[in-house]
Amino acid sequence: MASSRGTPALLVLPLVLGAGAPDGPADSRAALQEGLIPLPAVATDGRVAVERALATRRSHRALAPDPLILGHLAQLLWAAQGVTRVDERTGRELKTTPSAGATYPLEVYAVVGAVEGLEAGLYRYVPRSHALAPVAQGDLREALRGAALGQAALGSAPVT
Repeated sequence: MASSRGTPALLVLPLVLGAGAPDGPADSRAALQEGLIPLPAVATDGRVAVERALATRRSHRALAPDPLILGHLAQLLWAAQGVTRVDERTGRELKTTPSAGATYPLEVYAVVGAVEGLEAGLYRYVPRSHALAPVAQGDLREALRGAALGQAALGSAPVT
């Protein structure tokens, strides 16, 4: 799934974070008109310091069977590639992740299996609209697991 803007990155999202948004209601209406699925607003002031989060971060392969809440997915996608502001002079999006020359050559995709309020499928994150663009329908987690040398967590995570 390459695009003219770069190679998409698959983002593994088995974490659960708090929710709340850089985009206002007008952006949500525009997203709906474009066939995008608007995401809930994100929180921009957390209760945990970045240093504490980094120091205590661990990977877990035993995932709860519960579906992920859409607001948690929104928070994770925004953290991965969300727009923090648009430069008024150049019109360039400035995002949560660094990029030389603000080119941002990566795209973030989510393989959704179990997210409340969202059908299973493959979605592309659209940072400027803070929305999802449907790419493919159906639960693709097992196919992804097979392509990733059988890593069990990819077949059972609510989102990868």
